[in-house]
Amino acid sequence: MKRLLTLRLILPLSVMFAATLSIFVVFVGVRQAERGALAEATEAHLREEGARFARLADELRLSRPDLLQSEILLAQARHDDVRIALVDSAGSILLGGPNMPRGKDAAEVLPGWDSRRFERARQGLEAQLDPDPAARITRIMVPYQMPAPPGMISNREKGVVWISHNYRTEEAQRLQVLLARRLAEWGGMLLFAALLSWWLHRYVARPLTTIARHAENAHLVDDYQPLSEQGFAELATLARALNSGVRRIRHDRSRLIESNEQLKLAQQVFDSAAEGIVVTDAQSRILAVNPAFCEITGYSAAEAVGQKPSMLSSGRQDVTFYRLMYAALERDGRWQGELWNRRKCGEIYPEWMTIRALRAPDGGIERFVALFSDQGLIRQAQEEAWRAARVDALTSLPNRQQLIEKLTEAHDDPRALMLLNIDRFKEFNEARGVVAGDELLKALAGRLQQVAPHALVARLTADEFAMLERSTGLREEDEATRLLQLAVALQQALGDGVEVGDETLSLSVSIGIALGEAGDDAHGLMLHAQTALSRARAHGGGQIAFFEQSMGEHARSRYTLQRELRHAISDQQLELYLQPQLDADGRTVGFESLVRWRHPERGLVPPGAFIPLAEESDLIVEMDNWVLEESARALARLARAGLAQGISVNLSPRHFSQPGFVDKIRALIRRHGFAARRLTLEITEGLLLESLGAAQEKMAKLRQDGVRFSIDDFGTGYSSLAYLKSLPIDELKIDQRFIRPLPGSEEDIALVDGIVSIARSLRFTVVAEGVETAEQSACLAGHPGLLQQGYLHGRPAPAEECLARLLRAGVNA
Repeated sequence: MKRLLTLRLILPLSVMFAATLSIFVVFVGVRQAERGALAEATEAHLREEGARFARLADELRLSRPDLLQSEILLAQARHDDVRIALVDSAGSILLGGPNMPRGKDAAEVLPGWDSRRFERARQGLEAQLDPDPAARITRIMVPYQMPAPPGMISNREKGVVWISHNYRTEEAQRLQVLLARRLAEWGGMLLFAALLSWWLHRYVARPLTTIARHAENAHLVDDYQPLSEQGFAELATLARALNSGVRRIRHDRSRLIESNEQLKLAQQVFDSAAEGIVVTDAQSRILAVNPAFCEITGYSAAEAVGQKPSMLSSGRQDVTFYRLMYAALERDGRWQGELWNRRKCGEIYPEWMTIRALRAPDGGIERFVALFSDQGLIRQAQEEAWRAARVDALTSLPNRQQLIEKLTEAHDDPRALMLLNIDRFKEFNEARGVVAGDELLKALAGRLQQVAPHALVARLTADEFAMLERSTGLREEDEATRLLQLAVALQQALGDGVEVGDETLSLSVSIGIALGEAGDDAHGLMLHAQTALSRARAHGGGQIAFFEQSMGEHARSRYTLQRELRHAISDQQLELYLQPQLDADGRTVGFESLVRWRHPERGLVPPGAFIPLAEESDLIVEMDNWVLEESARALARLARAGLAQGISVNLSPRHFSQPGFVDKIRALIRRHGFAARRLTLEITEGLLLESLGAAQEKMAKLRQDGVRFSIDDFGTGYSSLAYLKSLPIDELKIDQRFIRPLPGSEEDIALVDGIVSIARSLRFTVVAEGVETAEQSACLAGHPGLLQQGYLHGRPAPAEECLARLLRAGVNA
C-alpha cells in the first residue's frame, strides 16, 4: 500500500516551502529589476558616450585625430567591457581600440556588426540601438558627419561611432551586493518559518495526527480510548465530535448488527422460499425476484427485472379480471386468488397468488409484493401422493385403499365384487424367483384389464386381484348369470395362456363373487367376496363361487343353459311350432310361428326358460334367423300346395335394429319363392319407441315389397296413436291380458271395443290372443273381421303336423 504524507510533515514542510518560495520569488524579482535597471543604465550610458564621441569626431577627426584616439582608448580603459570604433561611410574602421586595425572592414572585425543598422544610421539622424539581453550586451551606432574632401566645401557622407558594452560582469557584481545586503532579511524569514513549522507541528499537526489515528481506529469501538478534549477550540471540538461519534457508532453498531441479522434472515427467507416472490414498483415494473420465481417461470432474474408481470400472461384472464384485481389492491391493499400464467417455454400452468400493496408515508402505493405457488406442481405432488397411497407400485392397478373408496362412492348403487386368486402362485414364486413372479403379476393385470375393460381392476395382496362391476340393471338372477359368464371368460382367457417374457403360462384362478345392493357397506361386501373366494379355493382351485350358494347354483344353471342353447341352434335341436289364427267362421286364415327347444337330456324346454337367455345376447338374432328360415320353408310349401294362409314371425328389437335387416328379408323371400304378403313380421311397441325414425324407414321399404307388419301385445306399451297413423302397420294383436278377464270385466270389454274400433277406422286387421274359453270367443264374435288365436282353437303344434293336417283338410286360400 502506498504510504501517504501525514499532516505532521505537510504543515512544517508547507511553511518552509512557502518561506523558501517567497525568498526565491523576491530574489528573482529583484534580480529581474536589477537587470532591467542595469540594461537601462547601460543604454543611457551608450547614448551619452555615442553622442560625445560623435561630437568629438566632428571636431577632432581632421584637426586632432590623435586626441580622438586617446579618448577612445581612455573610455575603453575606464570600462574593460566597453569597445569603441569609428567607422567611415564605406564601413571601414578609421579609429578603434586594440584588435581594430584601421582600414579593416567593420563587418569582419567588430562582433555583432549589423549592416542594416549601419545603413539606417548613416541615412538618418538617430542612433541605432541593438540590445542583446540574453548575452548581456548592448550595442549602439551613432552617426557623425564625415569631413569634406579637399576642394569641397561640405560632405554629405556620414560615418558611425560603434560602441559595444558587455555588462555581465557588472551585473554579477551588483547581484553580489544585493545578496549581501538581503541575506540577513532572508535568514530571519527562514528562522521565523522554522519556528512556525515547529509550533504547527507541536500544537496543530501532532494533535490532528492523534485525532486522525483515533478516527482511523474508530471502527474498533470496543478498544477505543476517548481523546482529550483540551487545546485549541477547533481541535477540542473535533476531538469531542469524534468521541461523540464513536459513542454513536457503538450504539448504532448494535442496532445495525441486529438489523443486519434481520436483513440476512429476510434474505435467506426470500431466497429459500418455495413460493415465487415478485417485488414491483407502483407502475408494476419488476424490481426483484427470488430463485423460486426463476424455477417456476423459467425466466432468469436478469430477464425479469425491469419488465412487467404481464410478461407471464397466459391470455386466459380478460381485462376485467385485472381491473378488479387492481381495484381490490387500491381499496384493501390485498388480493389473492387463482390465475393461469405462462412459463418461458410456453407451458400454461395454474398458480395461487397473494398480492399486497405497500404504501408510502403519503398514503400512495409505493410497492407491490406478490407471492405465488405453482398449483400445477402442487397438484402433481398431490396426485403422486394419492397415487402412492392408492395405486399398486408393481402393476399400476388401484390398491385395496382405492377399491374401498370406489365401493364407498358406489354406496347408493347396486354393485358386484369379484375376487381372483392365482392357484399355486407360491410354488411358482419359489421355483422361478421373485422377478419372474412380479412379471407374472404384471402380465396378469394387463390380461384382466383386456378381458374386462369396463370394470375396475385392483390388486389387493401378492396374488389376489379384485374386479368391481357396476350393476347393469338386470334382475338379480340375470346379473348373477352375467357375472358367471364374465368369470368363466376370465378363467378361459387366463387358461389360454399369459405371456411372461419368452414363455406362455396357462394360469388357473379361483374366483369369489358377491353382489351388493344399494346401501350395502363396502367392507361388508369385501368380506362377502372374500368368503366366496375362500369357498372356491376350498374346492381345489380353478372354481367359481358366489357368496350366496343358491344364487351361484341358479346362475350356473342359467349359464349352462345359455351355453347349451348356442349348441342347440347349430345342432338342429330347435323345432318350429305353429299356432292357428281363425276368423269368425272358424276357418284357419294364418299361423303364428313359435320356437321350441328339444334338449337331448332335458326334453322339451319351455320357451320361458330359454327365450330370455337368448335375448340377453346375440343368440336371439341367430334364433330369429332360424325361425325366419323355417317359416319361409313352410310358406313355400303352402304356396306350392295352392294354400293362401300366411305366417306371422316375432322379431326381437336387437335383430330388427341390425344393419342389413331389410336386405336379409328380401333375400329370404327371393330364395324361397313365396308371396311377400304372406309374411307378417310382428314387432313390439318398445322397438318403435327406441328408434321410431329408423324403424319407419325399414318398415316402409319392406312394405313396398308387400311384407305385412303387426304390432304384438298392443295396449301393454306406449300405445301412441301417432305411430299407428304414421307407420305402415297392417295388424294389431290384442294382448291376452285384456282377453283373459272376458266376458266378466266391463272395463276389459270396453278396452277391447276401443282397440277394435281404432283398428277398424285405420283399416287394420285385429288378432285377439289367448282365447281359451267358448265364452271369450263368443264375446269377441260380436266384432266382424276379428281373428282369434288361443288354446280354444288349437295349441301350438309342430309345423309339419299343422301343415299336414291343413293339407288333408283341403282348405284353400
